[in-house]
Amino acid sequence: MKKCAICKKGFKPVQSSLEKVCSNSDCRFKYAMMVVEKNRKEKERTAKKEWSKTKEIYRANTKKKSNYEKDLEKEINKLCRLIDAGCSCISCNSKDANEAGHFMSVGSMPKLRYHLFNLWVQCRQCNGPKGSNGTIYRINLRSIYGPEFLNNLDSLVQIGPLNLSIPELKEKIIEARLLVKEFEAANKMVQLPRNASERLEMREYVNTRMNIYESK
Repeated sequence: MKKCAICKKGFKPVQSSLEKVCSNSDCRFKYAMMVVEKNRKEKERTAKKEWSKTKEIYRANTKKKSNYEKDLEKEINKLCRLIDAGCSCISCNSKDANEAGHFMSVGSMPKLRYHLFNLWVQCRQCNGPKGSNGTIYRINLRSIYGPEFLNNLDSLVQIGPLNLSIPELKEKIIEARLLVKEFEAANKMVQLPRNASERLEMREYVNTRMNIYESK
């Protein structure tokens, strides 16, 4: 005996062992409606998946170079926050520091937007309303890393414009995301925050891996 999918009573299949409901007309009607609804929902899910794929293809085909540049900057900013996890704001020493702040802004120096020496963790106030709090930013970088580091950082303005193609930007985004995963895993196993020497070393490592400024 099988159990009816609708009324749950036992029944003996008449035409096929695959029958799901008994011979009661109400059970057969309700089951038929269930099948129709199930098929409708399945078709709807399939249509949504296909539409999502179509939208992704459309976005990829219409995505501008500037979009990829922003995507790469987003990943580089994540790396800055991961390297400086638990550190105070480079400008005001606030403990509530969870934003990546450029020493030389993206607006004034877009070619340095991906350089980790130009990116240090800041609080929201210093990275926003205070416009990076640049004077104190400079003083603290000099105090922590010395005048030679600051001079080298200033000399980065001599780097020529970045001319990364869309394929190159895509490759850099992939590499940056791999680094993000590596640092997320590493941060669970090391003592945080990192000291000044470690933060500088990690930045050198990321700059080398990203290979954006290799010849500079």
